Amino acid sequence: MRLLALAVLLSACSEVPTRMSFVADPGACLPGMSSTIGIGITPAAEPPPGVTVRYRWHASRGNLKTYSDVTHETVVFGADAVTTTEKLYWACDAAGIAAGDPVVVTIVTENAKNGEELVRADIRIVSDGEKMRVAR
Repeated sequence: MRLLALAVLLSACSEVPTRMSFVADPGACLPGMSSTIGIGITPAAEPPPGVTVRYRWHASRGNLKTYSDVTHETVVFGADAVTTTEKLYWACDAAGIAAGDPVVVTIVTENAKNGEELVRADIRIVSDGEKMRVAR
């Protein structure tokens, strides 16, 4: 399941608005399922010309991870991570989360040179009691 979202936000600090979109693939997972590392989130910012970005991530619960298709290695960051353009996965333990109690993954796009916040997006992950998925 692929989910595409677009957050168009204006930054008080930048003269040029920054856009950020993300793709969630897979957009849902079963907690504890060994064949799925978690919900994959790939951010893509459209910063002002000449600006290189980095992404500062925070998950209110669960873990942020990377996975290499080449080496088949997983790196667990925990609740916080800083990346450039790579895809991260959000995952929880086998117990999952309670239905009606969403997890929020916040992605802040920053100017990599000076740390200025350009735009932020909150991604809500919810449970239907069995499966975890990105809320629309």
